[in-house]
Amino acid sequence: MLKLIRKRREKGEKGQALVEFALLVPIFLILLFAIVDFGMGFYSWITVTNSAREGARIGAVLASEQDIIDRVFETAGLPNEDENLNVEVKAVASAQECVEGADVVIVITSAREPALLGEWLSPGAHINAAGGNHWMRREIDEEAVLRSEVIVVDDLDQAKIECGDLIWPEARGSFRWDQAHELQSVVAGRVQGRPSEEAITLFESMGVALEAIGLVTPTWPAHALDFQV
Repeated sequence: MLKLIRKRREKGEKGQALVEFALLVPIFLILLFAIVDFGMGFYSWITVTNSAREGARIGAVLASEQDIIDRVFETAGLPNEDENLNVEVKAVASAQECVEGADVVIVITSAREPALLGEWLSPGAHINAAGGNHWMRREIDEEAVLRSEVIVVDDLDQAKIECGDLIWPEARGSFRWDQAHELQSVVAGRVQGRPSEEAITLFESMGVALEAIGLVTPTWPAHALDFQV
């Protein structure tokens, strides 16, 4: 009788351990992705900061704009052609020069005043704005919002609290929250992502943890017990 009880207890402990392990694996993977993402972001921040400082130092003694650009490029460790992506990387003298004629414009800054002006945008351009996640920050100006025929956010409730790019024009009465759509509606096909080739579209990303989980979840079950870092 005692042996039977002991065996059942051992089976119960093993089952509990497996359940605990299964619950911990996704949590571990999420933490791992967060650590890697933070490390990459921190490295990028250090690179940009050092490059900007070097450019300012050179700019104090050199009058040539191209010399400053070349020095910033060199400090950042960027070759003229990226070895991994096999694409040309070109430095320009201004944000306007960078944006004009671009099909996709990505803005990720901590700017309090707009770094991207709507008047620079070409017809059919798409904007990814992912840095203005505070009601006191604005990466894009009011005209960029007004020119966007489709405005998409991760989550409407979150955007109403954090998205300074939209909070500002909403307070002025030039934008309404019912003009914005959640990303899930576009992905599900309930909202058309681009009504025409000439339409300018805007995605305001505040960052939602569920998006990261959604990317990880389909991959972890098959590799939960066999993955490499």
